[in-house]
Amino acid sequence: MAFFSGNIFSHALRMQTALCAIIPNDLLCRPAKGFPTVYLLHGMSDNSSCWTRFTSVERYAVEHGLAVIMPEAQRSFYTDMRMGLRYFTYISDELPKLAAKMFGLSPSREDTFVAGLSMGGYGALKCLFARPETFCAGASLSGAVDMSVVIAGDPPDGGMHIEEPAIFGDPPRLTPDEDLFRLADKAAALPENIRPRVMTCCGVDDTKTYDMNRRFRRHVEKSRLDYHYGEGPGGHDWKFWDEWIDKTFDFFLEGREPKT
Repeated sequence: MAFFSGNIFSHALRMQTALCAIIPNDLLCRPAKGFPTVYLLHGMSDNSSCWTRFTSVERYAVEHGLAVIMPEAQRSFYTDMRMGLRYFTYISDELPKLAAKMFGLSPSREDTFVAGLSMGGYGALKCLFARPETFCAGASLSGAVDMSVVIAGDPPDGGMHIEEPAIFGDPPRLTPDEDLFRLADKAAALPENIRPRVMTCCGVDDTKTYDMNRRFRRHVEKSRLDYHYGEGPGGHDWKFWDEWIDKTFDFFLEGREPKT
């Protein structure tokens, strides 16, 4: 594998922004249409480098034959902010096209996945449900899946009051396109051939997001989505996320021929 860390220009953001990428460099094994890819999103207190600094994600990518693109989104909640930058447009619409051209990635929906932790778990499911024509499967690890709790003043990560008016307005208000419960219902109503596959997981000792993840599970399990849920020992921490990003890659590639 090759690892890149640098900057690209985003037209959606109208500025240079950081990007980390893990790219298979064995060209003899490269699929004709390009490598399958995971867009891997960071949490609110993190940046684009944290997945590679605090987990074994590069080793897992090697074992699964995946490219991994890790963008920068600051503390935006992956949202087109009311008073700020268009991070959702950048992540969901612009970046997959840019990365596919830059790194020789597969542009096919069936080869394009999205995942994230905490704030990034919210962003990943938002991208998945709102852009099912781009992403075929997605996963949230300890995600902030109930944004009504976040904007009500009980955020899953500290200090949200600083950004909240810029992101969600003053007073803060969720639109239907920012509510994962409503977006999940919308995705569940899609034709089966474009209906996305979904996984969520959370540590049983996670005092920040466990309750909201259980609520989200009860809601989505009643829908027509191909939905998988996992939980186990652990809190809102990198030990849990390291274990579960490996399982997430297994979920994304489920049913495919094993890598030789």
